[in-house]
Amino acid sequence: MEIIEKDVLFTKFQYQGKGKGKIQAYSWEPVPGSRTLGAVQIAHGMGEKAMRYAELGTFLAGHGFAVYTNDHLGHGKTARHRNRLGKLPGKAGFDRMVEDMEALTEVIRHRHRDLPFLLLGHSMGSFLVQRQLQRTGKGLAGAILSGSGKVSTVQMFLAALLAKEEMLRLGRHAPARLLHRLLFEGFNRKFSPNRTESDWLSRDGDRVDAYVKDPGCGFICSTGFYYAFFRGMVRLWKREELGKMDRKLPLLLLSGDKDPLGDFGKGVRRLARTYERLGFSDVTLKLYPGGRHEMFHETNREEVMEDLLAWMKGRISPLPTFSG
Repeated sequence: MEIIEKDVLFTKFQYQGKGKGKIQAYSWEPVPGSRTLGAVQIAHGMGEKAMRYAELGTFLAGHGFAVYTNDHLGHGKTARHRNRLGKLPGKAGFDRMVEDMEALTEVIRHRHRDLPFLLLGHSMGSFLVQRQLQRTGKGLAGAILSGSGKVSTVQMFLAALLAKEEMLRLGRHAPARLLHRLLFEGFNRKFSPNRTESDWLSRDGDRVDAYVKDPGCGFICSTGFYYAFFRGMVRLWKREELGKMDRKLPLLLLSGDKDPLGDFGKGVRRLARTYERLGFSDVTLKLYPGGRHEMFHETNREEVMEDLLAWMKGRISPLPTFSG
């Protein structure tokens, strides 16, 4: 399905992921005949969906970028039914979501072979993007990590053990209520007294309310999903995996300094230092005062999008091309 609005072409489509089922995807592109500067792929976070980035996609497309994103396994339209939200098919794991992202990257490469290409990941999506950079991240124009941070490998290992115990006790597809409560309720307590269970996401009450009311957001993921995610996080920080990344890749880390996932800025700074110590020569850290977890849904989101656009434009000249 294609829709043209405000000089932006919006398209819904499906593509073949790593597994048997189709992956739901969306794109926002400059209308035919307009100049396209580059392409960017967005990876959304846990417990949300790709269409929450429609405003960002429309904004970037209006300024010359082709924007693509997909619903991860267990999310959005890829989940197919509400009772599949938060569940992974079979024993699919962290890297399976990354493989589906890589399959979308191939679609983008085919459509925009001569354009510079960037990856953008938010929250869980930021960790999936980092894994994709380890696996197939050569020759990119840049990567943006939103709502991210450097987390303790020991903590992730212990979390994986707890998730495995819950999975064995309740079953792989059972909702992980304990893990959900420990993680997200812990984040929200930082902003008590709470108006909703998701105050930690943004200072914009209307955006928080929309998230809370959306059945495709805020759901409880399964024990198997959490187990796969925490295991993937442990692997993400192994020295041999970090060593596979392209040190020439420009990185932008953007977060609110009141984001509990990023340890109120400290975890984001640790992440920036990690990449600088690895030898990355172009690491930009942008912390927004007062901002919470979702800077693209914050009260100052227009400022954030403008900053993102300026950084992206600054990384696409000279124009890198895809290899292969």
